[in-house]
Formats: sequence, C-alpha cells, structure tokens
Amino acid sequence: MFDATFASCDVLRTMNILNTAYFSAEQLCGAALAAFETLCLNGLWIVGRTKEEDSSNHATYFARREHGWEILGRFGTGSEIEEFAFRSPGLAGSV
Repeated sequence: MFDATFASCDVLRTMNILNTAYFSAEQLCGAALAAFETLCLNGLWIVGRTKEEDSSNHATYFARREHGWEILGRFGTGSEIEEFAFRSPGLAGSV
C-alpha cells in the first residue's frame, strides 16, 4: 500500500483501508504516490470506503496520466482522500 511495484498493473482497487481515521495526511500522500507509480500509464485507481454510520459507499475513479491524476468519476460523494492524491509530491491533477 505504501510501496510501489513500478507500472505493473492496469487497475488498482483500495477500498476500506485508505482513510483519514487510519492514516496521517503524509501517509495518505505517500499511498497515493505508491498507487501512481504502481499503475501503468492510463491505469485506473479505485479508492473509497463504506461509511459505518449508514453503510453508504463512496469512491473516486482516478486515471493515471503522464504527470498526475485525472478524476474520471465518483460514486457517492467520492473518496475522502482525493485531496491527498493531488498533494503527493511531483503529481498534478485535474477534476
């Protein structure tokens, strides 16, 4: 989750683990960078969680572009860690 495997997959799904209740902002930025480095160009990262209070699902679908993330869409209200993906060192992004 925090270590990249360098462009080895087309789709990465991280559900119910990367959230602000478990990790610091610095750790979440590091996880986003590891996800970026793990995905092939144009690969898809699905990140989100199920909220305990109402069992609702929320996720963001990111595409890995050459220099950063592009948000392709959201389910529910999107991932609570979107901002950390764009704050990762060296990564740009667009909504």
